[in-house]
Amino acid sequence: MKILKITLLLLFLSFIYWAFGDTFFNWLFPFSIFAQKLVRFKQRLNLRVEQYQADHISLRCHDISVAKLWRKGFLQCSEWKNIYKLKVEILNR
Repeated sequence: MKILKITLLLLFLSFIYWAFGDTFFNWLFPFSIFAQKLVRFKQRLNLRVEQYQADHISLRCHDISVAKLWRKGFLQCSEWKNIYKLKVEILNR
């Protein structure tokens, strides 16, 4: 029964994506919300990461259209505008 519910949910989301395209998913899960959740997670764990610099950030997505949305979100993230080099690649496999 649980698998059926998950399958129906995925079918519904697929239909919504087909009908409304990227705008629905931008509304459903805006990138800024993702960034805010990361900040809250850092605060909750009382992590002081400002003194450190990440050498890379990796995120995997298996849907090219969603990956393009994420890329667009990362490039628009205001906290990252001062980064000297931001390289975001989308790999087709």
